[in-house]
Amino acid sequence: MASLEGYIVFNAEMFLRTGLRVGGGGDRTEIGGIENPIIKNPVTGEPYIPGSSIKGKLRSIMEWEFGKVGEDGKPCDCADVNCPVCRVFGVGGYKVNLELGPTRLIVRDALMTEATHKQYMDIVKETGLPPIEKKFENTINRRRGSAQLPRIMERIPAGMSMDFEIAYRVFNMNNDAEKDMMMYMEFLKVVKFLESDTLGGSGSRGYGRVEIRGAKVTFNFRDRTKFAQPIGAIEQAVRELFPARVAAAA
Repeated sequence: MASLEGYIVFNAEMFLRTGLRVGGGGDRTEIGGIENPIIKNPVTGEPYIPGSSIKGKLRSIMEWEFGKVGEDGKPCDCADVNCPVCRVFGVGGYKVNLELGPTRLIVRDALMTEATHKQYMDIVKETGLPPIEKKFENTINRRRGSAQLPRIMERIPAGMSMDFEIAYRVFNMNNDAEKDMMMYMEFLKVVKFLESDTLGGSGSRGYGRVEIRGAKVTFNFRDRTKFAQPIGAIEQAVRELFPARVAAAA
């Protein structure tokens, strides 16, 4: 019988070292409006980073790491029980492998930390405007040396911090719960790689550099004693991959 053994919950602060952009689209652009807005909460108007954007980026990194990028460039959906990508991130509903089980990963939307939200609201009260960066860009004609195709891009400003949470479900599909734990160790390395990569759009132009701070893991298991050794190894890996950082003096 298959069963759920428990959850590993990764919490950290995602600090934006450069402005970050996840497009929000829009049905139309008002006169004087922004053609390329970022995604915002439709009720509060506050920016956030969708969990789907974070999960998609992490999956892409893991596919490249394990050589799972096919010739067609589509996400891996081999549904092999030993495939770290499919085991951690899951496969489409059209793929059925009862031994693989459901996706292990649950990536939450990243909202502003309490401190960043207070700073954000203070600026709104003082200026009447949200502190959203409006970045002007253009294309330079190589022969004329003149600017063309001007555009305005919204970004979440550098210096903001977002709450970053990922829950990882450990299943016992065929007496293989410890394999899920080992896969989590590989996944932690992927999260670390995110600091060397980019998140969101236009990463090759300086956008989306993030830093993971204050990382910690908690374990919500039916019986922790069954997994004492892998739990200890995961805690050690988090300490080594995400050492405590001291903020630079102003």
